Amino acid sequence: MPTVDPNAQDWFEAAVLFAIFIAVALVVRWSLHLLIRFVARGGRERWRFFFKPIRAAIVWGIILSGLNIALQGIDYIDGRQSLSQWITAGIGMAWVAIAVLAFVRVINAWFLLRDREHGVDPEFRGRNTLLRKLAVGSVLVVGMLAAMSVGGLDVGPLLAGGAIGGVIIGLALQDSLSNVFGGLLLAMDGNVRVGEMIRFIDGQTATIENIGWRSSSMRLLDSTILVVPNSVLSKDRFINLSRPTLVTSVHIDCGVAYSEDLERVERVAIEVATEIQRTLEGGETLPEPYVRWKQFADSAINFRLFMDIPEPRVQFLASSDLLKALHKRFREEGIQIPFPMRTLVMQGDGEQKSAPA
Repeated sequence: MPTVDPNAQDWFEAAVLFAIFIAVALVVRWSLHLLIRFVARGGRERWRFFFKPIRAAIVWGIILSGLNIALQGIDYIDGRQSLSQWITAGIGMAWVAIAVLAFVRVINAWFLLRDREHGVDPEFRGRNTLLRKLAVGSVLVVGMLAAMSVGGLDVGPLLAGGAIGGVIIGLALQDSLSNVFGGLLLAMDGNVRVGEMIRFIDGQTATIENIGWRSSSMRLLDSTILVVPNSVLSKDRFINLSRPTLVTSVHIDCGVAYSEDLERVERVAIEVATEIQRTLEGGETLPEPYVRWKQFADSAINFRLFMDIPEPRVQFLASSDLLKALHKRFREEGIQIPFPMRTLVMQGDGEQKSAPA
């Protein structure tokens, strides 16, 4: 009877085993495809972007596992140590490649969703693209080092040389790198965006014109441009007047004589503020202005008049118009806004004169 070559039988069994793993991988891929379609229903479309790269990693992982198991059962390979080592290293590097590819695709999917959520904002898309490239580059560098290590190469000297070079470059570019990382923090935190108005702790108000990687520019109230390094802006404290909504409020302080009817004063003040509010675009939908009485002062009863405005950028114009309109209306209504008086006694003739304090 003819005899069967053991080596040929090993290769045949390995091929059959590998084919079985391929079939399992195809079944798993089809099952995961159905699962992705199910998850995408009911407003969960965003998860589809993340499941696809994970599905690909699982399918290729099954195929690679089948190849590894099939090759281990071949005596021809087991009997040659160098060949076995090369195959083991190659499969290990393939595992690293699968993992890196999956991470890169997940990162790209995440940044794509961020782009969709923020519309066509060019400034945000520019920062989002740069962040995506940095993240993908980092994963590729780590993956390359891991593949070299699995492949049997000593990456210790390479890491040591890179660390020394990184220290030298870091010291030489300390200020510039500080500004770059400050820009990254501003981009990732998203606490301020172009077009929003902020107020610093010292009271200075500005509108963000541009957020670059080294510095950010903002327009002050007198239309001059202030350039601030990102390292300073990321550590400074400020109030974002455009968050959580554009609607904000302004107020003015005033005082009336003790003899005035406070209910009447309050009614007139609210009427004036409502008229000013309705002259603003979108002001007719805002809540009604209101008055809060503060204190009994030396010569007046003081109050504060609050008025909502549709956006922070009109706050100073609205405050100015409100002050002028309130002064005019009080004068028409005969409502007295008192001011302190000082009595001067002139020595010699005993004459007394009163003058504004």
